[in-house]
Amino acid sequence: WNLGHTGKGASVYVLDSGVSGTHPDLAPNLNRELSKSFIAGQGWHAAAGFSSHGTHVAGTIAAADNGIGVIGVAPNAEIVAIKVLSGITGSGPFSAISAGIVYSGSQGADVINMSLGATLNKNGKLIDANGVPYQIPAKYVMEIVNAQQKAIDYAYRQGSTIIASAGNDPTNYDGNSAFIKLPGGLNNVITVSATSPVGWDFDTNPVTNFDVPTSYTTHGKSLIDVAAPGGDVNFQLPNGYYSGLDRILSTTVTGWGWAAGTSMAAPHVSGVAALIIAKNGGTMDPHEVTMKIYNTADKVDGNGQSVYFGKGRINAYRAVTE
Repeated sequence: WNLGHTGKGASVYVLDSGVSGTHPDLAPNLNRELSKSFIAGQGWHAAAGFSSHGTHVAGTIAAADNGIGVIGVAPNAEIVAIKVLSGITGSGPFSAISAGIVYSGSQGADVINMSLGATLNKNGKLIDANGVPYQIPAKYVMEIVNAQQKAIDYAYRQGSTIIASAGNDPTNYDGNSAFIKLPGGLNNVITVSATSPVGWDFDTNPVTNFDVPTSYTTHGKSLIDVAAPGGDVNFQLPNGYYSGLDRILSTTVTGWGWAAGTSMAAPHVSGVAALIIAKNGGTMDPHEVTMKIYNTADKVDGNGQSVYFGKGRINAYRAVTE
């Protein structure tokens, strides 16, 4: 920021559960005209009584530097709210997600953030909302996969850098070829795992290591591209108590609040992508953006592809100075 890199001129489309249009940290950067909902019966906004998920994500990306609350990674980037998940249930159909991706690409989104995902079995073995297994034809699963890949490829060709969370089911996807993660397991997507500091508190336990894989993060060399801060709640302090302070602070529909997840990690990467694109005049090929993110990530776990960190943990400063 001190070098003048704040994301001004770059747009980030937040495909999520909606964004608060009146939040003082978000209103200055929110494009209401382009914001859109693909959930029947719900507008693009999020208000009291609705999920804060999308609002929290948006704040991490581009909360304004206005002297209150929090500051996003790219505090002058434009935010566009695309509702593809219900603001009530937090879930949404694959058709809404794919439609949101296509719309974002058609509107010239520089970055698309998807802090969402699903795991599908390529053989058609699924589990319903009550935990009961059932089977569908495998071709139906592949139709969903192919449709979302086509949507992503379209947005990518339009110049959108696409970023997704890895998931919170601490599974190693290496060797699990029967399963596919959407959208993180698709081509042309930067998939993000979550890190957290060793447990700490404000007074007695200064942080010495921020680069600890979280207890929940999905991982695997075949899935993870980069890592970013996601927060955790399961690290133990030296005095024996668990810390609840390792989470990420951002905007909510009623103010500000803490959360943890790969959903919180992905927007850190989207913010860095906005910084990179803005530095390069507001237009940049997504492959170049991706390579810049990869090449400037800190190698905190060896020099190769890491199970938990992919190419490394993102570094915003290096991304705009190297």
